Amino acid sequence: MTSLRTWVVAALALVVATSAAGVYLNPDGLGQALIYPYYTVQSAGGNPFNTLISVVNHTADAKVVQVRFREGRNARPVLRFHVYLNPGDVWTAGVVPASADTASPARLVTFDASCTNPPIPPEGIDFRNVTYIGAQADAAGDGLDRTREGFVELIELGTLPSASAANLARDANGVPANCAALQAGLVSPVLDTPSGGLSGTLTLINVASGMDFTVNADALAQLSSRPMPRTLGGSDADFNAAEIDPVSQAIANGFFYRSVWTRPVDAVSAALMRSSWSGEFIVDDATRSKTDFVTTFPTREFYVTTAGAAAPFTRPFRWYPECSSHLDPAAGEPIAVVARDRESRVERIDNNQGCGFLCPPGTKRWTMCAAASVFDVRSNFTVFVPLPPQTPALGSFNRAFGGEALELPTMKHGWISLEGLDAGTLASLPSSTRTNVTTGEAITGAHTYRGLPVTGLWVRTFENGTLACSAGTCQGNYGGSFPLTYTRSITP
Repeated sequence: MTSLRTWVVAALALVVATSAAGVYLNPDGLGQALIYPYYTVQSAGGNPFNTLISVVNHTADAKVVQVRFREGRNARPVLRFHVYLNPGDVWTAGVVPASADTASPARLVTFDASCTNPPIPPEGIDFRNVTYIGAQADAAGDGLDRTREGFVELIELGTLPSASAANLARDANGVPANCAALQAGLVSPVLDTPSGGLSGTLTLINVASGMDFTVNADALAQLSSRPMPRTLGGSDADFNAAEIDPVSQAIANGFFYRSVWTRPVDAVSAALMRSSWSGEFIVDDATRSKTDFVTTFPTREFYVTTAGAAAPFTRPFRWYPECSSHLDPAAGEPIAVVARDRESRVERIDNNQGCGFLCPPGTKRWTMCAAASVFDVRSNFTVFVPLPPQTPALGSFNRAFGGEALELPTMKHGWISLEGLDAGTLASLPSSTRTNVTTGEAITGAHTYRGLPVTGLWVRTFENGTLACSAGTCQGNYGGSFPLTYTRSITP
Protein backbone atom coordinates (compact mmCIF):
# COMPACT_ATOMS: atom_id res chain seq x y z
CA MET A 1 0.00 0.00 0.00
CA THR A 2 2.83 2.40 0.88
CA SER A 3 4.51 1.72 -2.42
CA LEU A 4 1.25 2.33 -4.28
CA ARG A 5 0.72 5.60 -2.40
CA THR A 6 4.25 6.72 -3.30
CA TRP A 7 3.66 6.12 -6.98
CA VAL A 8 0.26 7.83 -6.92
CA VAL A 9 1.60 10.93 -5.19
CA ALA A 10 4.61 11.03 -7.51
CA ALA A 11 2.31 10.75 -10.50
CA LEU A 12 0.18 13.62 -9.17
CA ALA A 13 3.30 15.73 -8.72
CA LEU A 14 4.25 15.02 -12.30
CA VAL A 15 0.81 16.09 -13.45
CA VAL A 16 1.28 19.35 -11.58
CA ALA A 17 4.72 19.74 -13.12
CA THR A 18 3.34 19.44 -16.62
CA SER A 19 0.20 21.51 -16.18
CA ALA A 20 1.05 24.48 -13.96
CA ALA A 21 2.64 27.49 -15.64
CA GLY A 22 6.42 27.51 -15.49
CA VAL A 23 9.31 26.58 -17.77
CA TYR A 24 10.93 23.18 -17.40
CA LEU A 25 13.38 21.01 -19.30
CA ASN A 26 11.19 18.33 -20.88
CA PRO A 27 12.82 14.86 -20.84
CA ASP A 28 10.34 13.80 -23.55
CA GLY A 29 12.03 16.20 -25.99
CA LEU A 30 9.02 18.43 -26.79
CA GLY A 31 8.94 22.13 -25.97
CA GLN A 32 8.20 25.72 -26.84
CA ALA A 33 11.89 26.54 -27.19
CA LEU A 34 14.78 24.40 -28.41
CA ILE A 35 18.51 24.69 -27.72
CA TYR A 36 20.86 22.99 -30.15
CA PRO A 37 24.11 22.84 -28.14
CA TYR A 38 26.60 23.18 -30.98
CA TYR A 39 27.00 23.88 -34.68
CA THR A 40 30.25 23.91 -36.63
CA VAL A 41 31.73 24.20 -40.11
CA GLN A 42 35.29 23.91 -38.84
CA SER A 43 37.62 21.28 -40.27
CA ALA A 44 39.05 18.24 -38.50
CA GLY A 45 42.00 16.57 -40.20
CA GLY A 46 41.55 18.93 -43.14
CA ASN A 47 37.94 17.86 -43.70
CA PRO A 48 35.14 20.40 -43.06
CA PHE A 49 32.01 19.68 -41.06
CA ASN A 50 28.49 20.57 -42.12
CA THR A 51 25.76 20.97 -39.50
CA LEU A 52 22.24 19.78 -40.28
CA ILE A 53 19.32 20.87 -38.12
CA SER A 54 15.63 20.01 -38.11
CA VAL A 55 12.55 21.17 -36.22
CA VAL A 56 9.29 19.21 -36.07
CA ASN A 57 5.88 20.67 -35.21
CA HIS A 58 4.06 17.85 -33.40
CA THR A 59 0.88 19.89 -32.87
CA ALA A 60 -2.27 20.59 -34.88
CA ASP A 61 -1.45 24.33 -34.80
CA ALA A 62 0.26 26.41 -37.45
CA LYS A 63 2.92 28.51 -35.80
CA VAL A 64 5.83 30.89 -36.26
CA VAL A 65 9.21 30.29 -34.64
CA GLN A 66 12.27 32.48 -34.34
CA VAL A 67 15.55 30.77 -35.27
CA ARG A 68 18.73 32.40 -34.04
CA PHE A 69 22.31 31.23 -34.52
CA ARG A 70 24.84 32.43 -31.92
CA GLU A 71 28.60 32.37 -32.39
CA GLY A 72 30.45 30.37 -29.75
CA ARG A 73 32.83 32.86 -28.13
CA ASN A 74 30.38 35.34 -26.62
CA ALA A 75 26.98 34.11 -27.89
CA ARG A 76 26.49 37.10 -30.18
CA PRO A 77 23.72 36.51 -32.77
CA VAL A 78 25.07 35.93 -36.28
CA LEU A 79 21.82 35.09 -38.10
CA ARG A 80 18.13 35.41 -37.20
CA PHE A 81 14.91 34.76 -39.10
CA HIS A 82 11.37 33.41 -38.68
CA VAL A 83 10.03 30.06 -39.91
CA TYR A 84 6.32 29.35 -40.40
CA LEU A 85 5.28 25.76 -39.69
CA ASN A 86 2.14 23.96 -40.74
CA PRO A 87 0.55 21.43 -38.37
CA GLY A 88 2.78 18.34 -38.44
CA ASP A 89 5.40 20.22 -40.47
CA VAL A 90 9.17 19.63 -40.52
CA TRP A 91 11.72 22.31 -41.43
CA THR A 92 15.32 21.40 -42.25
CA ALA A 93 18.46 23.36 -43.11
CA GLY A 94 22.22 22.98 -43.25
CA VAL A 95 25.13 25.14 -42.09
CA VAL A 96 28.09 24.89 -44.45
CA PRO A 97 31.34 26.81 -45.02
CA ALA A 98 30.77 29.81 -47.29
CA SER A 99 34.05 28.92 -49.03
CA ALA A 100 37.21 26.88 -48.59
CA ASP A 101 38.84 29.92 -46.97
CA THR A 102 38.88 29.32 -43.20
CA ALA A 103 38.42 33.09 -42.69
CA SER A 104 35.07 32.96 -44.47
CA PRO A 105 31.77 32.79 -42.57
CA ALA A 106 29.35 29.95 -42.10
CA ARG A 107 26.42 29.88 -44.52
CA LEU A 108 22.85 28.66 -44.05
CA VAL A 109 21.31 26.70 -46.91
CA THR A 110 17.93 25.03 -47.18
CA PHE A 111 15.91 23.19 -49.81
CA ASP A 112 12.83 23.21 -47.61
CA ALA A 113 9.68 24.75 -49.08
CA SER A 114 8.45 26.10 -45.74
CA CYS A 115 7.89 29.85 -45.56
CA THR A 116 10.64 31.91 -43.90
CA ASN A 117 10.86 35.61 -43.18
CA PRO A 118 12.96 37.00 -44.73
CA PRO A 119 13.11 34.44 -47.55
CA ILE A 120 16.31 32.40 -47.78
CA PRO A 121 17.70 32.52 -51.35
CA PRO A 122 18.59 29.29 -53.18
CA GLU A 123 22.31 29.94 -52.77
CA GLY A 124 21.87 30.39 -49.01
CA ILE A 125 22.66 33.27 -46.69
CA ASP A 126 26.01 34.02 -45.04
CA PHE A 127 26.28 34.56 -41.28
CA ARG A 128 27.03 38.17 -40.26
CA ASN A 129 29.38 39.85 -37.79
CA VAL A 130 27.36 43.04 -37.23
CA THR A 131 26.66 42.23 -33.55
CA TYR A 132 30.32 42.19 -32.53
CA ILE A 133 31.92 45.00 -34.55
CA GLY A 134 32.04 48.77 -34.06
CA ALA A 135 30.19 49.94 -30.98
CA GLN A 136 29.33 46.34 -30.08
CA ALA A 137 32.91 45.05 -30.22
CA ASP A 138 33.87 42.80 -27.30
CA ALA A 139 37.61 42.23 -27.86
CA ALA A 140 36.92 38.68 -28.99
CA GLY A 141 37.73 39.31 -32.65
CA ASP A 142 35.66 40.87 -35.39
CA GLY A 143 36.34 38.41 -38.22
CA LEU A 144 33.73 36.32 -39.99
CA ASP A 145 35.65 33.20 -38.96
CA ARG A 146 34.07 33.70 -35.54
CA THR A 147 30.71 32.65 -37.04
CA ARG A 148 31.99 29.18 -37.95
CA GLU A 149 31.03 27.52 -34.65
CA GLY A 150 28.50 28.20 -31.93
CA PHE A 151 25.02 27.09 -30.91
CA VAL A 152 21.39 27.55 -31.99
CA GLU A 153 18.24 28.63 -30.15
CA LEU A 154 14.70 28.39 -31.44
CA ILE A 155 11.74 30.09 -29.72
CA GLU A 156 8.10 29.70 -30.66
CA LEU A 157 6.58 33.17 -31.00
CA GLY A 158 2.99 31.94 -31.14
CA THR A 159 0.35 30.07 -33.11
CA LEU A 160 -1.30 31.47 -36.24
CA PRO A 161 -5.00 32.33 -36.34
CA SER A 162 -6.91 30.42 -38.99
CA ALA A 163 -6.90 33.34 -41.45
CA SER A 164 -3.10 33.56 -41.36
CA ALA A 165 -2.65 29.78 -41.26
CA ALA A 166 -4.58 29.50 -44.52
CA ASN A 167 -1.63 31.18 -46.26
CA LEU A 168 0.48 28.12 -45.41
CA ALA A 169 -1.77 25.63 -47.22
CA ARG A 170 0.45 23.61 -49.58
CA ASP A 171 -0.11 23.12 -53.29
CA ALA A 172 0.60 19.90 -55.16
CA ASN A 173 4.33 20.72 -55.09
CA GLY A 174 4.36 21.39 -51.35
CA VAL A 175 4.73 25.16 -51.78
CA PRO A 176 2.81 27.44 -49.35
CA ALA A 177 -0.16 29.20 -50.95
CA ASN A 178 0.75 32.77 -50.01
CA CYS A 179 4.03 33.12 -48.16
CA ALA A 180 4.28 36.73 -49.27
CA ALA A 181 1.23 37.63 -47.20
CA LEU A 182 3.08 36.58 -44.06
CA GLN A 183 6.31 38.28 -45.12
CA ALA A 184 4.64 41.58 -46.01
CA GLY A 185 6.40 44.42 -44.28
CA LEU A 186 8.72 41.97 -42.53
CA VAL A 187 6.19 41.86 -39.71
CA SER A 188 4.91 38.83 -37.83
CA PRO A 189 1.11 38.44 -38.04
CA VAL A 190 -1.20 38.63 -35.07
CA LEU A 191 -0.41 35.61 -32.93
CA ASP A 192 -2.29 33.40 -30.52
CA THR A 193 -0.90 31.63 -27.44
CA PRO A 194 2.11 29.34 -28.11
CA SER A 195 1.30 25.64 -27.89
CA GLY A 196 4.78 24.10 -27.79
CA GLY A 197 5.16 20.58 -29.10
CA LEU A 198 8.40 21.27 -30.98
CA SER A 199 11.33 18.87 -31.22
CA GLY A 200 14.65 19.16 -33.02
CA THR A 201 17.71 17.23 -34.07
CA LEU A 202 21.29 18.22 -34.75
CA THR A 203 23.74 16.38 -37.01
CA LEU A 204 27.43 17.23 -37.35
CA ILE A 205 28.46 15.45 -40.53
CA ASN A 206 31.92 15.25 -42.09
CA VAL A 207 31.45 13.74 -45.52
CA ALA A 208 35.14 13.33 -46.36
CA SER A 209 36.04 11.49 -43.15
CA GLY A 210 32.76 9.60 -42.72
CA MET A 211 32.00 11.08 -39.28
CA ASP A 212 28.40 11.66 -38.24
CA PHE A 213 27.59 13.02 -34.77
CA THR A 214 23.91 13.41 -33.84
CA VAL A 215 22.07 14.70 -30.78
CA ASN A 216 18.57 15.91 -29.93
CA ALA A 217 17.92 19.55 -29.11
CA ASP A 218 17.11 20.39 -25.49
CA ALA A 219 13.41 21.22 -25.18
CA LEU A 220 12.10 23.93 -22.83
CA ALA A 221 8.38 23.42 -22.27
CA GLN A 222 5.86 26.00 -21.02
CA LEU A 223 8.23 28.88 -21.64
CA SER A 224 5.43 31.43 -22.04
CA SER A 225 1.65 31.57 -21.77
CA ARG A 226 1.54 34.67 -23.99
CA PRO A 227 2.43 35.18 -27.67
CA MET A 228 5.64 37.03 -28.51
CA PRO A 229 4.96 39.05 -31.67
CA ARG A 230 8.19 40.44 -33.11
CA THR A 231 9.06 42.50 -36.16
CA LEU A 232 12.28 41.64 -37.96
CA GLY A 233 13.30 45.28 -37.80
CA GLY A 234 12.76 45.44 -34.06
CA SER A 235 13.93 43.53 -31.02
CA ASP A 236 14.29 39.77 -31.00
CA ALA A 237 12.62 37.36 -28.65
CA ASP A 238 15.11 35.97 -26.17
CA PHE A 239 15.16 34.09 -22.87
CA ASN A 240 14.55 37.30 -20.94
CA ALA A 241 11.52 38.40 -22.96
CA ALA A 242 8.79 40.12 -20.95
CA GLU A 243 6.24 37.56 -22.18
CA ILE A 244 8.06 34.69 -20.47
CA ASP A 245 6.58 33.72 -17.12
CA PRO A 246 9.32 34.06 -14.42
CA VAL A 247 8.55 30.62 -13.02
CA SER A 248 10.54 27.38 -13.31
CA GLN A 249 9.75 23.78 -12.45
CA ALA A 250 12.03 20.88 -11.60
CA ILE A 251 11.94 17.51 -9.86
CA ALA A 252 14.96 16.67 -7.68
CA ASN A 253 15.73 15.07 -4.33
CA GLY A 254 12.21 13.69 -3.99
CA PHE A 255 10.59 17.12 -4.37
CA PHE A 256 8.75 18.95 -7.11
CA TYR A 257 10.06 22.54 -7.07
CA ARG A 258 7.98 25.38 -8.46
CA SER A 259 10.24 28.42 -8.20
CA VAL A 260 9.23 32.03 -8.75
CA TRP A 261 11.83 34.55 -9.97
CA THR A 262 12.21 38.28 -10.50
CA ARG A 263 13.45 37.88 -14.09
CA PRO A 264 12.32 35.53 -16.88
CA VAL A 265 15.91 34.56 -17.69
CA ASP A 266 16.47 33.35 -14.11
CA ALA A 267 13.59 30.91 -14.60
CA VAL A 268 15.17 29.62 -17.83
CA SER A 269 18.59 29.37 -16.17
CA ALA A 270 17.08 27.47 -13.24
CA ALA A 271 15.58 24.95 -15.67
CA LEU A 272 19.08 24.43 -17.12
CA MET A 273 21.03 24.69 -13.84
CA ARG A 274 23.33 21.73 -13.14
CA SER A 275 25.77 21.29 -10.28
CA SER A 276 27.94 18.97 -12.40
CA TRP A 277 28.09 17.57 -15.91
CA SER A 278 29.93 14.53 -17.19
CA GLY A 279 30.69 12.22 -20.10
CA GLU A 280 32.86 9.28 -21.09
CA PHE A 281 36.14 9.27 -22.97
CA ILE A 282 38.03 6.77 -25.13
CA VAL A 283 41.57 7.35 -26.35
CA ASP A 284 42.79 3.83 -27.16
CA ASP A 285 45.92 3.54 -29.27
CA ALA A 286 44.67 0.53 -31.24
CA THR A 287 41.62 2.39 -32.56
CA ARG A 288 43.31 5.81 -32.73
CA SER A 289 40.37 7.09 -30.71
CA LYS A 290 39.69 10.78 -30.14
CA THR A 291 37.24 12.36 -27.68
CA ASP A 292 35.99 15.95 -27.59
CA PHE A 293 33.66 17.52 -25.00
CA VAL A 294 31.34 20.48 -25.77
CA THR A 295 30.10 22.66 -22.89
CA THR A 296 27.59 25.39 -23.77
CA PHE A 297 26.17 28.08 -21.46
CA PRO A 298 22.94 29.16 -23.27
CA THR A 299 22.06 32.05 -20.92
CA ARG A 300 25.51 33.33 -20.01
CA GLU A 301 25.08 36.58 -21.96
CA PHE A 302 22.48 37.76 -19.42
CA TYR A 303 24.94 37.47 -16.52
CA VAL A 304 28.37 38.16 -18.00
CA THR A 305 29.81 41.26 -19.65
CA THR A 306 33.34 42.50 -20.26
CA ALA A 307 32.98 44.58 -17.09
CA GLY A 308 31.76 41.95 -14.65
CA ALA A 309 29.66 38.90 -13.86
CA ALA A 310 26.54 38.16 -11.84
CA ALA A 311 25.72 34.90 -10.09
CA PRO A 312 25.71 32.09 -10.92
CA PHE A 313 28.69 33.08 -13.11
CA THR A 314 31.82 34.45 -11.50
CA ARG A 315 34.12 35.98 -14.15
CA PRO A 316 33.72 38.80 -16.69
CA PHE A 317 33.99 37.93 -20.36
CA ARG A 318 37.51 37.58 -21.68
CA TRP A 319 38.47 35.74 -24.82
CA TYR A 320 41.85 34.27 -25.63
CA PRO A 321 42.53 31.27 -27.88
CA GLU A 322 44.75 30.14 -24.98
CA CYS A 323 42.09 30.95 -22.34
CA SER A 324 43.87 30.43 -19.05
CA SER A 325 43.75 32.13 -15.68
CA HIS A 326 47.47 31.72 -15.11
CA LEU A 327 47.86 34.26 -17.93
CA ASP A 328 44.92 36.41 -16.81
CA PRO A 329 43.34 35.70 -13.39
CA ALA A 330 40.03 37.12 -14.62
CA ALA A 331 39.84 34.92 -17.71
CA GLY A 332 37.23 32.21 -17.95
CA GLU A 333 34.87 30.37 -15.66
CA PRO A 334 36.98 28.14 -13.34
CA ILE A 335 36.11 24.46 -13.66
CA ALA A 336 36.85 21.57 -11.32
CA VAL A 337 37.67 18.30 -13.11
CA VAL A 338 37.69 14.69 -11.90
CA ALA A 339 38.68 11.80 -14.19
CA ARG A 340 38.09 8.12 -13.42
CA ASP A 341 38.88 4.96 -15.35
CA ARG A 342 36.58 1.99 -15.91
CA GLU A 343 37.56 0.49 -12.57
CA SER A 344 36.57 3.76 -10.81
CA ARG A 345 40.20 4.63 -10.05
CA VAL A 346 40.70 8.38 -9.84
CA GLU A 347 43.73 9.52 -11.79
CA ARG A 348 43.25 13.22 -11.91
CA ILE A 349 41.56 15.75 -9.67
CA ASP A 350 41.90 19.40 -10.67
CA ASN A 351 40.14 21.64 -8.20
CA ASN A 352 42.25 24.70 -8.97
CA GLN A 353 43.45 24.65 -5.36
CA GLY A 354 40.67 27.04 -4.37
CA CYS A 355 43.12 29.93 -4.50
CA GLY A 356 40.79 32.35 -6.31
CA PHE A 357 42.42 35.57 -7.45
CA LEU A 358 45.34 34.99 -5.06
CA CYS A 359 46.82 32.09 -7.05
CA PRO A 360 50.63 32.17 -7.07
CA PRO A 361 52.13 33.22 -10.42
CA GLY A 362 52.06 30.36 -12.89
CA THR A 363 49.32 28.43 -11.07
CA LYS A 364 47.05 26.87 -13.65
CA ARG A 365 43.30 27.01 -13.22
CA TRP A 366 41.18 25.05 -15.65
CA THR A 367 38.85 27.60 -17.20
CA MET A 368 36.24 27.99 -19.93
CA CYS A 369 36.23 31.37 -21.68
CA ALA A 370 33.76 30.69 -24.49
CA ALA A 371 29.97 30.47 -24.37
CA ALA A 372 30.43 27.19 -26.25
CA SER A 373 33.76 25.67 -25.16
CA VAL A 374 35.39 22.50 -26.48
CA PHE A 375 38.20 20.43 -25.02
CA ASP A 376 39.76 17.11 -25.99
CA VAL A 377 41.18 14.27 -23.92
CA ARG A 378 44.66 12.84 -24.44
CA SER A 379 46.53 9.96 -22.84
CA ASN A 380 50.05 8.56 -22.52
CA PHE A 381 51.87 11.87 -22.87
CA THR A 382 55.17 11.38 -21.08
CA VAL A 383 56.72 14.54 -22.54
CA PHE A 384 55.23 17.86 -23.53
CA VAL A 385 53.83 17.75 -27.04
CA PRO A 386 52.64 21.03 -28.60
CA LEU A 387 48.97 20.85 -29.48
CA PRO A 388 47.41 22.11 -32.70
CA PRO A 389 45.14 25.14 -32.35
CA GLN A 390 42.08 22.96 -33.03
CA THR A 391 40.60 20.01 -31.16
CA PRO A 392 41.12 16.70 -32.99
CA ALA A 393 37.55 15.36 -33.32
CA LEU A 394 35.54 18.55 -34.00
CA GLY A 395 38.26 20.95 -35.13
CA SER A 396 37.13 23.63 -32.67
CA PHE A 397 39.12 26.82 -32.14
CA ASN A 398 37.06 27.65 -29.03
CA ARG A 399 39.28 25.60 -26.78
CA ALA A 400 38.69 25.41 -23.07
CA PHE A 401 41.41 24.88 -20.45
CA GLY A 402 43.94 27.35 -21.75
CA GLY A 403 43.95 25.81 -25.20
CA GLU A 404 45.25 22.55 -23.80
CA ALA A 405 43.95 19.01 -23.89
CA LEU A 406 42.94 17.29 -20.67
CA GLU A 407 45.93 14.99 -20.39
CA LEU A 408 45.50 11.68 -18.54
CA PRO A 409 48.91 9.95 -18.51
CA THR A 410 47.75 6.35 -17.97
CA MET A 411 44.00 6.27 -18.63
CA LYS A 412 42.70 5.10 -21.99
CA HIS A 413 39.00 5.06 -21.18
CA GLY A 414 36.72 6.14 -18.39
CA TRP A 415 34.61 9.14 -17.53
CA ILE A 416 35.06 12.78 -16.58
CA SER A 417 33.03 14.94 -14.23
CA LEU A 418 33.11 18.75 -14.35
CA GLU A 419 31.58 21.49 -12.27
CA GLY A 420 31.85 25.23 -11.86
CA LEU A 421 34.43 25.61 -9.13
CA ASP A 422 33.31 28.99 -7.83
CA ALA A 423 29.81 28.85 -9.28
CA GLY A 424 27.35 30.96 -7.39
CA THR A 425 23.69 30.40 -6.69
CA LEU A 426 20.30 31.61 -7.81
CA ALA A 427 17.74 32.13 -5.04
CA SER A 428 14.05 32.14 -5.93
CA LEU A 429 11.42 34.33 -4.29
CA PRO A 430 9.76 33.35 -0.97
CA SER A 431 6.48 32.66 -2.84
CA SER A 432 8.08 29.53 -4.37
CA THR A 433 6.76 26.12 -3.33
CA ARG A 434 8.08 22.59 -3.13
CA THR A 435 5.99 19.43 -2.91
CA ASN A 436 7.22 16.17 -1.39
CA VAL A 437 6.48 13.52 -4.03
CA THR A 438 6.15 10.83 -1.35
CA THR A 439 3.87 12.55 1.15
CA GLY A 440 2.27 15.22 -1.03
CA GLU A 441 3.15 17.87 1.54
CA ALA A 442 3.54 21.35 0.02
CA ILE A 443 5.90 23.88 1.59
CA THR A 444 6.21 27.57 0.72
CA GLY A 445 9.63 29.20 0.70
CA ALA A 446 12.61 30.23 -1.39
CA HIS A 447 14.85 27.69 -3.17
CA THR A 448 18.57 27.89 -3.82
CA TYR A 449 19.92 26.52 -7.11
CA ARG A 450 23.67 25.91 -7.18
CA GLY A 451 25.74 25.36 -10.31
CA LEU A 452 25.68 26.70 -13.86
CA PRO A 453 23.04 26.69 -16.63
CA VAL A 454 24.70 24.27 -19.04
CA THR A 455 24.12 21.85 -21.87
CA GLY A 456 26.42 19.97 -24.22
CA LEU A 457 27.63 16.72 -25.68
CA TRP A 458 30.69 14.58 -26.10
CA VAL A 459 31.88 12.86 -29.27
CA ARG A 460 34.27 10.00 -29.93
CA THR A 461 35.93 8.67 -33.07
CA PHE A 462 37.55 5.39 -34.08
CA GLU A 463 39.83 4.50 -36.98
CA ASN A 464 40.23 1.00 -38.37
CA GLY A 465 43.46 0.82 -40.34
CA THR A 466 43.32 -2.91 -41.05
CA LEU A 467 40.34 -3.12 -43.41
CA ALA A 468 40.91 -5.07 -46.62
CA CYS A 469 38.49 -4.59 -49.51
CA SER A 470 38.15 -6.67 -52.65
CA ALA A 471 37.89 -3.53 -54.74
CA GLY A 472 38.05 0.21 -54.20
CA THR A 473 38.73 2.00 -50.94
CA CYS A 474 37.22 1.04 -47.60
CA GLN A 475 36.00 3.64 -45.15
CA GLY A 476 37.44 2.77 -41.77
CA ASN A 477 36.36 5.81 -39.76
CA TYR A 478 33.59 5.71 -37.17
CA GLY A 479 32.10 8.24 -34.80
CA GLY A 480 29.42 8.60 -32.16
CA SER A 481 27.96 11.38 -30.01
CA PHE A 482 26.15 11.47 -26.68
CA PRO A 483 24.47 14.13 -24.53
CA LEU A 484 26.20 15.06 -21.32
CA THR A 485 24.77 13.68 -18.07
CA TYR A 486 24.04 15.94 -15.10
CA THR A 487 23.41 16.32 -11.39
CA ARG A 488 21.31 19.05 -9.77
CA SER A 489 21.62 20.88 -6.46
CA ILE A 490 18.37 22.49 -5.27
CA THR A 491 17.88 23.21 -1.57
CA PRO A 492 15.42 25.16 0.56
